[in-house]
Amino acid sequence: MVKEADLYPPVKAYLQRQGYAVKGEVGAADVVGRQGDDLVIVELKTGFSLTLFHQGIDRLAVTEHVYLAV
Repeated sequence: MVKEADLYPPVKAYLQRQGYAVKGEVGAADVVGRQGDDLVIVELKTGFSLTLFHQGIDRLAVTEHVYLAV
């Protein structure tokens, strides 16, 4: 069974290849990538749910670049 933590390395690697500095578990966000003034937030979950969708909406208060990795 896949755990949420198993999703972090490939998401981190993907963002790093795009030129982002990546940190995990920043505040309430699972993954945060920063490239200059550009900020990306990724929420990681092993399954899609309404809770995940709401987390994504909440992160839009921080940046318009929010992704859900399932």
